[in-house]
Amino acid sequence: MVQESESIKPNHLQKLPLFIYKLWLLKKELELTELSEQIYRLRKRLALSKFFDVYTDAQTYVYSHLHGEDGENVIDEPPAKRRRRDRNL
Repeated sequence: MVQESESIKPNHLQKLPLFIYKLWLLKKELELTELSEQIYRLRKRLALSKFFDVYTDAQTYVYSHLHGEDGENVIDEPPAKRRRRDRNL
């Protein structure tokens, strides 16, 4: 196992002890973990900003959301009646 790990060591770690290589691997793993966390936080911020943008647009253009394409008020329309089946059959 030691020979295998030495064969994949970077050139600048070839002549150093194995524990130095393991420390280097740990450092790389920690860097990757921190980068992953930063990317996760950025994605969350981006999703929140997209939601906020859509929300503020909806607040700004509430008239267009409440009225149909022909200017007819959608809210004043009574809900469509549903036909019920006769359950006493």
